[in-house]
Amino acid sequence: MFAWLRRKPSPMTEDKRRVLAALADYPPYDPPRWISKTKPMQEAAAEYTAYFLENRNRRIEALSGFLAKFDVELSMDDEGLKAISEWCPAYLDLLVDGLLPLSAEDDTIWCAYHWLQTPWIDSLIGLNPVFDLGVCMGECLLSRNGRLNWLPVLNSELDKGASHPIFGRRQPFDPIKWTYTECTNVRSAKITSKPYITRFDRIVQAQAMK
Repeated sequence: MFAWLRRKPSPMTEDKRRVLAALADYPPYDPPRWISKTKPMQEAAAEYTAYFLENRNRRIEALSGFLAKFDVELSMDDEGLKAISEWCPAYLDLLVDGLLPLSAEDDTIWCAYHWLQTPWIDSLIGLNPVFDLGVCMGECLLSRNGRLNWLPVLNSELDKGASHPIFGRRQPFDPIKWTYTECTNVRSAKITSKPYITRFDRIVQAQAMK
């Protein structure tokens, strides 16, 4: 059914070469993983939450350095968010090879990201800026609404990662999941040759108000 999606890859584009060069020294996200049944879940959850919260600034610094290679200055004001929104449709799906629309994609990449099968290196190194875009989005929300807070939730199943919802609004919102889905949306639009606008800035504005 999805054979048309699996056609032979096109020759590497200049945009893809630029992405690979920019990713070469990207620092990987490498949190503690809950892989041993001897460690209580509560302890593992506290350890992961502490790591995530303590490393937010480092992740944004890594993303800032990466985007600078595309002449995008990372800032959390409206102009900065607009610049990210304009960058995403051109490059977001190029960060990781094998990304496909969710209905068709191999679950290997999905599991590596959502189950935090870190460190993301080699062919998966592009998952780091995807994650960091989510961290950036979340920090933009917090900067606009003082009632909001990160409350990471460790999966109750061993070594199945964590979610990163932001609470303080009517419905929790997980920006780190949002950015991964947006990657597949950009990929789908390119496959079908449809114009696509990434609404990174509008999502921040809307979620901060709710």
